[in-house]
Amino acid sequence: MIVDKTSISTKGYRKSIRARTFVVIFVIVTLGGGVFYAYAQGKSSEKNQQESKARHVSSIPTKTEPLRLEDFQSVITTAKSSVVEIKGEGCGGLISGTGFVVAPNLVATNAHAVAGISSPYVHDGNGDHGATTILFDPNLDFAIVRTAQLAGKPLSLDAPSSGVSLGGSHDNERTVMLGYPGGDNFKATIADIKSEYAAQMYDIYGEKLGAERDLFSLSTKIIPGNSGSPIVQQNGLVAGVVFGIDPSASHTGLALPAIEFSEMVQRAKNLTSPVDTRTCAAEGIR
Repeated sequence: MIVDKTSISTKGYRKSIRARTFVVIFVIVTLGGGVFYAYAQGKSSEKNQQESKARHVSSIPTKTEPLRLEDFQSVITTAKSSVVEIKGEGCGGLISGTGFVVAPNLVATNAHAVAGISSPYVHDGNGDHGATTILFDPNLDFAIVRTAQLAGKPLSLDAPSSGVSLGGSHDNERTVMLGYPGGDNFKATIADIKSEYAAQMYDIYGEKLGAERDLFSLSTKIIPGNSGSPIVQQNGLVAGVVFGIDPSASHTGLALPAIEFSEMVQRAKNLTSPVDTRTCAAEGIR
């Protein structure tokens, strides 16, 4: 795919694309704003259309059966204590997002939720805990902080093996999103996975990545504060982590599949030193 990024404004990223391409902009949300990602699909030839179909594993509509939170009640009850708030002063105010326990003393969240924050902290059922960012990946928009005295146990990831193609296995799967939208109280929301596909992405600072990334499209509305929310299956496994929305469809969210970050979780278990969280993501729009 061809994406020519020629200018960035403080009101958002503006990208010019070569003739006869189509651009989709995704927004990453935090309590204070968002960060834009983009990819382009070539439309100039039958070959480009075929390549586009190959990249997009599935676009099957979501199930028509009624969706009920009651179906997930036992999962919600079990996972609630393991879903936390991530907060920190910086970037012009108080940044607030969601995180979830992935290992003893380790909490996963979005990189843009801790970018530029020197002293993040975690809030859960046991109160406030100072945290140290030990893993920060602005490309995947994924981060892990180390803390102590967490109230909840680690949630297991749905990531059977590294490098395995998802192959549409999660299309139309019923899941629930757990988080702290608006920096407010804990909330569980139905967030079915509509489809999974690959897209050309930009990192949280607007730099184009060298390869496509797998994404989940979610049938739910994402609001500020849901950044870092886990998407949980009926079996209790975490299928992915929320990182943004599709602004062309206000009730469509985006999540990073667990298989994309499972290896980083394993690596983080042996990490203790703080890492540089660089500057605030996309100054002017966060």
